[in-house]
Amino acid sequence: MKKLIYTIFCLFCVFFSNAQKNITIHGKIIDATTSEPVPFANIQISQKAIGVSSNVNGAFTFQLPMKYKNDKLVISCIGYENYEFSINKKTCKGKINIALSTKNYKIKEINIKYIDPLKIIKKAINNITNNFSKQDVYLKAYYREMIKEDDKYINYTDVACTIYYGRYKKHFNEKKSSFKNLFYNKIRATSLPDNFGMPINLCPGKWDYPPSSKDLVKVDAIRSSKNYYTTHIFPMIGGGILPITATDKAKYRFKSMFLHRNNFDKYHYTLAGITNYNNSKVYVIKFEPRKGSVKTYFKGEIYIEKRSFAIVGCDYSLIKQHPKIKLDIFFGSPGVYYSNQSKGIDTLILSDYHVIINYTEVGERWYLSKIYRMMEYNLDFSKYYVFKKIRPALKFTTYEDLLVNDIITNNRVRKFSKESRDSILDCNLISSTNSFHQNYNKAFWDAYNKIQPTHLEDSIRKELEKRKPLELQFSERFKVNDSLKPPVAKKQYYVDTIHNEIRVDHYKWLHNLTNPDVMKYIENEYNYSNNYLQKHFNLQSKLFNEISDRNFNSEDTSETQDVDTLATQKKYIYYTEKRKDKKYPLLYRKNNETLKKQLLIDFNKMQISASFFYIEDFVVSPDNKFLVYSKFIPGKINSDAFLYDINDCNIVDTLFDVSSIVWSSINNIFYYCTDSLNHHTVFEYKVNNNYNKQKKIILTTKDSNTVFELMKSNSKKYIYIYKSKENANGYYYRLSDLSDNGFRLLSPIKNNVRYNIQHKNKLFYIYTNEGATNGKIMYTNIDKPSKKNWKTFVPHDNKILICENHFFKNYYVIVEKQNMQNRIKVISLKEKNIQYYIPFDKEEIYSVHFSYSQDYNSNILKLTYSSYVTPNIEYEFNLDTKELKKIKQLTINNYKPERYEVKRIWTTSVDSVKIPITLFYKKRCLKKNAKTPMLLYAYGCYGMGEEPSFNSDLFSLLDRGVVYAVAHVRGGNELGNMWHKNAIKEKKKNSFNDFITCAEYLISEKYTVPQYLSAYGSSAGGLIMGVVANKRPEFFNSIILIVSEVDLLSDLLDSTTYSSTGNWREFGNPYQKKYYNYIKSYSPYDNIKKQPYPNMLFIFGLQDPKVKYWESAKTVAKLREYYSGESTILMRPIFNASHNLGFDDVTHNWNSAFIYNFVLSNFYINK
Repeated sequence: MKKLIYTIFCLFCVFFSNAQKNITIHGKIIDATTSEPVPFANIQISQKAIGVSSNVNGAFTFQLPMKYKNDKLVISCIGYENYEFSINKKTCKGKINIALSTKNYKIKEINIKYIDPLKIIKKAINNITNNFSKQDVYLKAYYREMIKEDDKYINYTDVACTIYYGRYKKHFNEKKSSFKNLFYNKIRATSLPDNFGMPINLCPGKWDYPPSSKDLVKVDAIRSSKNYYTTHIFPMIGGGILPITATDKAKYRFKSMFLHRNNFDKYHYTLAGITNYNNSKVYVIKFEPRKGSVKTYFKGEIYIEKRSFAIVGCDYSLIKQHPKIKLDIFFGSPGVYYSNQSKGIDTLILSDYHVIINYTEVGERWYLSKIYRMMEYNLDFSKYYVFKKIRPALKFTTYEDLLVNDIITNNRVRKFSKESRDSILDCNLISSTNSFHQNYNKAFWDAYNKIQPTHLEDSIRKELEKRKPLELQFSERFKVNDSLKPPVAKKQYYVDTIHNEIRVDHYKWLHNLTNPDVMKYIENEYNYSNNYLQKHFNLQSKLFNEISDRNFNSEDTSETQDVDTLATQKKYIYYTEKRKDKKYPLLYRKNNETLKKQLLIDFNKMQISASFFYIEDFVVSPDNKFLVYSKFIPGKINSDAFLYDINDCNIVDTLFDVSSIVWSSINNIFYYCTDSLNHHTVFEYKVNNNYNKQKKIILTTKDSNTVFELMKSNSKKYIYIYKSKENANGYYYRLSDLSDNGFRLLSPIKNNVRYNIQHKNKLFYIYTNEGATNGKIMYTNIDKPSKKNWKTFVPHDNKILICENHFFKNYYVIVEKQNMQNRIKVISLKEKNIQYYIPFDKEEIYSVHFSYSQDYNSNILKLTYSSYVTPNIEYEFNLDTKELKKIKQLTINNYKPERYEVKRIWTTSVDSVKIPITLFYKKRCLKKNAKTPMLLYAYGCYGMGEEPSFNSDLFSLLDRGVVYAVAHVRGGNELGNMWHKNAIKEKKKNSFNDFITCAEYLISEKYTVPQYLSAYGSSAGGLIMGVVANKRPEFFNSIILIVSEVDLLSDLLDSTTYSSTGNWREFGNPYQKKYYNYIKSYSPYDNIKKQPYPNMLFIFGLQDPKVKYWESAKTVAKLREYYSGESTILMRPIFNASHNLGFDDVTHNWNSAFIYNFVLSNFYINK
């Protein structure tokens, strides 16, 4: 029989004992006939599950407790007779050589033609519960993983662990037994990769995956090398240790594999012979795909004991000529991409796969003994990858070994206690064994059993030790490098001339991501921030776990995670369903009469290189034959849209850079907008027979300041084209049935005038700000749309801001804002004198808004309510009966709202304007005349007011005594639209002065002191942070800047950035000298000077199309050049993130924990 030889390296065979004295046995196992070494033979104490394995040279070292000195050792290996000897003093002296005799049975000893190998396999499956453990057990095990990038080893990890391993079942139910989706599993901070921003997950996808949701792995000790990957991409074997156990073919028989009953007719099984294992006859069954069968990729051998029909081993690998196997890239495209380009598709291909599994018999039961797995992947980058010419592809090879050296089967087997929680290696796609955070325990590993390394292992060690010895790498893996200095970016002279002024920018070179030095600098900054994180990892771990625990629903056993209704028609409801066993959503429609559910598109079967996406635009033809959908994918401003034939299940056409879509009332005509950097167009699209396509341009412009958007009236009778230009807009309209003469402009576009329209019967209702800063509602007859015919429906009130408005068949509903508080006003359209407000008397400070998917013909208004204290509540309000019905509320674990309270105070800015400040805190933590730690937040831009909405992350600050304060500076709309207008263009400095005033007030009124005051802003709020850092750094202990507009002048001057010209209406056009000078006077990057700065943290997404990475990178580089003092300045790039810094919960929770960690550690709050 062919010997089972591992292709790359052997296990360090291990056994650890707490006994004070051990017996050590050294030896070598050889073939008695050929004298060749016998690799991977089992060396085991007789009738016990304690043992080790020989290496590729046949050598072994077995260190066993003294209490077994009178026992016997049994050597066994498939294809050989057992060898048994007593443990005594002679055995323990020197090195013993053991020769195993082969034992194969000639084929003529049995009547092979009457033996059906498939019947043997089926009988083996039927006998699973008779042969394997019926109870949960502990497996004391050793695990090793190694990863190669191209042909060089880049990391190495050893783990001594205990596996809580569930019982074997005759009928394996893949859905019930396995994890639904590893991406949704709970994960602790210790299991996360330390290079969290740029991982590429290497896992076999649908094969041998995922493992049982019942099993757990506890790390007893771990040692791991440094990571020596040569690119910004960090490869990792996703899921930790547990996924390798899913190759246990006696326990897991996945639908995609060769031992599942659905695949028996797809494989050809052959009885190749009978051999020996553990003194028993063993069937050797070979298998390979049948000719013509599809989705059958494996060949190999299965070993089944003749006496009991127990599966005792398996060896399988991919067939040589297998089809190309494309796998999900779970974290999105890991590459870095050119600006303003579609990200394209990175392709991860599984090119080789090999697994060897052995079992051992203890008593009358068989248990998992050892597993070896090798996987090879090729990562092909898309054409938009910035280093495509230098590095078009990468090859990764992973090697894993699991050796079980003790099995505990007694009644003490229980799930691990809560005290062991930080030692659990979670099974989540983001889990990384190599990064598992546990300090190196040299004493443990010195007492752990080791064998002499083979020559091949010596070469691997040399490769990994080119920079440092492995022992030193182990000890330094999670140590803080106190000697690590902040990165220093080189200076390159770059000069630009504008308005006859020379502008020198020494860090302009950082704009060019194709320059390898740029990525090298960014990686150095990332590593520097990682070193800081290591210093405060205990706090980071606590914060991450707290934030995750609040939102994790352990009782949710449903397959469906989320349902999103996309369209409702007379015959069908169209919706997406996000399921826990799927990465991407499924698109369904349901018949309103029969309630029959029909799957239209499974996006998991499409090639989508993104960590996350959702359906952004969705329209259906009136006859339900066609639909058009667009997908939102992180890193892109606009989406690609797809015309889909529902009956043929076929994508008819792809439309690029689509911003909005509307289908007319005609079955084959729809409209869509394209929106690229300097080109905006509205098309009419006609689908004819045989998919003949006719496109007609309705409106187009190359003016980068002009934007088009399509929408449909609530009544569905009209199609609108919204045209926006700087600070004005207009509406084109036409009947949805296209029975008129085309689109008409409702009213000429006028500077500083904005409006929107809604349709009701024979009237247009128009919201406008003309002569009404806070808005008013007008109406006019559709036949007489001229502005002179407009009449007032809801008059302007300079104290009340109209935020939202919506028509129902019999009601008109408005969201108003007065004195910073939202309220819902209902107006009857039948009886105008009937007007009322929906009462919400629970709290003084709260937020309430319309929910999505309002029905024009209904009398039910859907609302969303929340506050700083109250988690989101979904309400339905009956407009006829005035009944307010609570539908559902967000559940937060271990949350007690009565512990917290909110307070609003006011201060006066430098121009005598009163500025509100909202304080949110744990009761009894807001004290004057005390060093109260405080985090002061602001946004103040684009007319977006800061709502008092619920954020469960904040309680990790509040519970540590930190007060969360919001400075409602001018630039938002908290106190009406004038609040916004008074902080744009030449008045923008009001936002900065307001924030400084708030900080000064909190200090002067002794709410806090500068040593305990931190500031926080994101995006446009980060602009405020950059300005105040330059102007009043002495006020703040630390400043947090997230995806921040800190090089505002460069951004507004750069026509290649998507948002530059769009931001002119907010900040002014810098190509006009007056705005250039004004912006330059406060733009943070341009005003950095030699002075002490507070501690500062910059976080940004490298793929952000809105605020470019170089704004933060350049600012940090310049700060390092200019600042004095001992403050900490960190730059934290997230390599595969866009403006939202990631959409999955784990990324969000980690970023929040990192921000709070930075704030608290600088307050010296470390618990």
